[in-house]
This record gives sequence, C-alpha cells and structure tokens, in this order.
Amino acid sequence: MLDNFGNVAGVVQSKLNVLKVALASGDFPQNINFAIKGAILASFLESNGVTITPGSITGVKLDPADLADAAKAVSGLVACQ
Repeated sequence: MLDNFGNVAGVVQSKLNVLKVALASGDFPQNINFAIKGAILASFLESNGVTITPGSITGVKLDPADLADAAKAVSGLVACQ
C-alpha cells in the first residue's frame, strides 16, 4: 500500500471475502482490503535486523498511472501454507 508519493504506507494483509459477504447480505462489496500499518511494519523489520529508509512527503505527488507503475515495481505475493 503506497501513499500519494510512492512511499510504503502499509502492507496489504488480506481482502474481504466478497462471495461470503454477498451470500450473507445480498450485496457485493468492492475494494475492501485489510493492511498492516507502516509503523508496525517498520518496527517488525527493525526488530529483525532489517534497516529501513524513511520516505519523503516533500516530493511531487504521483498521478494514479505512475503510482500504479511504482506499486507494480515493488509488489509481490507472499503466501503461507
């Protein structure tokens, strides 16, 4: 999850089960995801020896297309089984 400047603001942890909600409510919710806050992520990484570099909010805000490109460049799926 990125802010308007392309900095990591959090990590998406899961998304709402649309089918389960639709069966229970009759409505199809859209774009509901759950994320871990960036501060909690930073604390976890630092406690495990990972150095982080804080972002900046003094730059230029990215337009949605550039923000999507930035997200694609740093995104990946992590699955635990």
